[in-house]
Amino acid sequence: MIPYYLELVGLHERAGSYPGSLSGGEKQRVAIARAFSSPSPILLMDEPFQSQDPATKNQLIDLIKKLHRQEKKNIIAVTHDISDAAKLADQAFVLGNRPVEVLLDTVVDADFEKKCSEVLSWQTSLIN
Repeated sequence: MIPYYLELVGLHERAGSYPGSLSGGEKQRVAIARAFSSPSPILLMDEPFQSQDPATKNQLIDLIKKLHRQEKKNIIAVTHDISDAAKLADQAFVLGNRPVEVLLDTVVDADFEKKCSEVLSWQTSLIN
């Protein structure tokens, strides 16, 4: 099972490598493969695309979407990149600073990035 997921994230040739020999991006991809290989119906992902170049990030987003459709896992992902959320999510929450509050709870649609920008601009105007 593990070789299948390593193949999907493009690391099958590194299967026997020690963790210390992997780059930060490779470690991130191993974490994604490990998460999807788990029988758990829910995945928690904290900045899953950190340390990835743009091309690899887009490939991983496509891969996660494909695996989500195939395996019907629920995914809760934390990201600071609104465009990542727009590409990956069905529903998104924009959280404010301390104390943490939900500034926006929305379905991801064609207006998602605009809604997020408006909320973040509004929040910035309150701070200034």
